[in-house]
Amino acid sequence: MNRVAAWILTLLMVFAPHIARAESLAYAELQILDKVTTQKQNIQLVVGRASVYGNLRLLPRRCDAYDVESKSEAAAFLEIYDTKRGDGKKPIFSGWMFKSSPSLSSLEHAIYDVVLLGCSNNPSQAKSASPQ
Repeated sequence: MNRVAAWILTLLMVFAPHIARAESLAYAELQILDKVTTQKQNIQLVVGRASVYGNLRLLPRRCDAYDVESKSEAAAFLEIYDTKRGDGKKPIFSGWMFKSSPSLSSLEHAIYDVVLLGCSNNPSQAKSASPQ
């Protein structure tokens, strides 16, 4: 039994530094495709603050990066509302978007496609949401 415990402890010591740790960051970086005009735009949203893009209201609740140095993976919990549809109070998307799996977790709207590009702590040159 002691050999098994020693073996498990050795494995943990070897692989523990490689286990991904999430870091919550301040900005969610999204790409929005307007299917009507065929224009793509990268926007940066402040986590916890709702922003408007066209008839979408975007609210990032959380943005986590895994392996921040290489920017290999990011996940954001987003709520997206269509202000022209219904009363605009029911989200058309509420869930996690993953940078590495855009086809799995993106918003495909009649006018817009939204995908996550990443998370950061630095404001970038990307436009903030609010074009009408």
